[in-house]
Amino acid sequence: MPHVVRVIVPYLLLLIASLILVATEMMHGFPHYHSIEYNPIWERYFTEELLQGAVIPHWLSSYYHGLGAPVFYFYAPLPFYLLSLIHLVMGDAGGEFTVLTIGNLLAFFFSGVAFFTFISRYTSLFWAVAIAVLYMSLPYHYLDIERRGSFGEAFAFVWLPLLMMAICKREKDWRSLLFAILCYAALV
Repeated sequence: MPHVVRVIVPYLLLLIASLILVATEMMHGFPHYHSIEYNPIWERYFTEELLQGAVIPHWLSSYYHGLGAPVFYFYAPLPFYLLSLIHLVMGDAGGEFTVLTIGNLLAFFFSGVAFFTFISRYTSLFWAVAIAVLYMSLPYHYLDIERRGSFGEAFAFVWLPLLMMAICKREKDWRSLLFAILCYAALV
């Protein structure tokens, strides 16, 4: 198999699997999940704070009709930077739920890529893709995104395989330790 195909095909398959996992959202609209009242508001006000110059928004000033709130007391804000980037690229064209759907798609895709990157060191290309798709569609992972709407938690599935990869790395040096620290920081 040509090298280009070996590099591109796994990622295309993971993207197709991600599209299948969010197909219900794309065809029937955004699901009414547990965090539906929070995620669109958090995304909008988080983006607003970034545009006002806050590098790490700790306080969403416009929340609660201008009273503000420290909403990221239990979810790390890192995934919301991705939502803000999507929002800035799309503008208001797609609306909040389109931004969240793309965010969910990317949560599935990045978790599949991360697990594929980890597991491909131990198995063939076919099995690495198959296991990565299985990882993406595990019941808790799928339901965490599609039923609970836990966007912050959904990205934990991205960092865990990368953290495992850093810990399991055969050559223990400062780079693998630094990578493990960065993955753990992203997880937290």
